[in-house]
Amino acid sequence: GITTRWSPNAEVHITSSTLSNRDSQNAIIESIVAQADGSATLKLQTGIDAVISEQEEPGQGVEVVLVSRNIVVEGEASDNPQLGGYLQVFHTPGVAQTIEGVEFVNMGQEQGKNRFALQFLYTGDVPGTSISRNSIHHSNHRCIVIEGTSNATISSNVAYETAGHCYWFGHESID
Repeated sequence: GITTRWSPNAEVHITSSTLSNRDSQNAIIESIVAQADGSATLKLQTGIDAVISEQEEPGQGVEVVLVSRNIVVEGEASDNPQLGGYLQVFHTPGVAQTIEGVEFVNMGQEQGKNRFALQFLYTGDVPGTSISRNSIHHSNHRCIVIEGTSNATISSNVAYETAGHCYWFGHESID
């Protein structure tokens, strides 16, 4: 359950309970208490603004996502806020790739061609490839870009504070 995967001092992101994404919030977990029904109660280090719960407004409740990961790929700080790091998997046909449980921070270069936070470019048919359970935040240009690639599974990733479309599938991608 949540108590085995989340821990004190980890960062969480709370989605907006309004129509504005500017109302989302971040917080640091102070403690976690497991409940008998399988849920958990999080105590945060600081208070947050009131949010709408799923019980109060079905379909409108906020979501709480774990941002922190044990593995962090962070772009170097720059005077230019549009520049960050980028990770590109390029031309690896038939080679299964696994990128799971990674936190990507300050990635992507808005003005650069093929300089996205995470990109699979012309890797061809890659059955068994998995891009899942990653967090991407403060991205300068998109989140996950797939072009010229097929049979890759992209699932259960979270992102916030990103510029441009978070997911982009190029015209040469199939499946």
